[in-house]
Amino acid sequence: MEGKGVKASRNFKMISVMLLVVFLVFPLLVVQVAPTDNPQPYIFKAEIVQKLDETMQGKLRYFLVEKLEGSSPTAEFVVTIDRPYTRGGYLIELEKNQQIWMQGNLMTRDKFYGEQYLFFGYHQLYISQIKSGVLWPDQVTEMKILYLSPFTAFTSLAGIFWYPFSEEYSLSNYLAMIAQAMLIIILVILSIKTRARKRSLILIILTYSVFAMVATIPMLYNLY
Repeated sequence: MEGKGVKASRNFKMISVMLLVVFLVFPLLVVQVAPTDNPQPYIFKAEIVQKLDETMQGKLRYFLVEKLEGSSPTAEFVVTIDRPYTRGGYLIELEKNQQIWMQGNLMTRDKFYGEQYLFFGYHQLYISQIKSGVLWPDQVTEMKILYLSPFTAFTSLAGIFWYPFSEEYSLSNYLAMIAQAMLIIILVILSIKTRARKRSLILIILTYSVFAMVATIPMLYNLY
């Protein structure tokens, strides 16, 4: 018969591996469904036809593009890259014939009023983010927040007192902070009760890390 010690060791390894897998995979799943700054009507892959112009010492750049796939107002249109605000805009230099995924909203003269904006007689999209790799810049940011949540959650202990008075206050963020603070308190209590036994402490920390990620998800809705 299998000894109790061997069985306990096997169960410990199995549970630990499961929790670790959840910790590693969970953010990858979340970023596929979590929102960005707002619903984006146009997500498309386009080929750069030519650079039309730039303003604000190169901060605003305008390109004529041709849609290859995805959604767009027309087959050929202009995209506005606002390098300080287009996420991923500073990470890549767009060139003629380059094919790339973008995400944006339709520009109008009334909505984007100002001498810094140029219009060229085409439908024009203001690009919120450019995809230069496997993930969108928003998704990379969200994954970083989730993976670091077991550590950043400790700031919630102080945040629950000052955050309600900040200009960025939102109820969902505040409830997430309260949940994180409760998780930390539970973590400390369980660690003391188990007298920091190695196996128990590992399981407690892994479980806490997973729940800290879950508690952080509401904050992703208020990033931008």
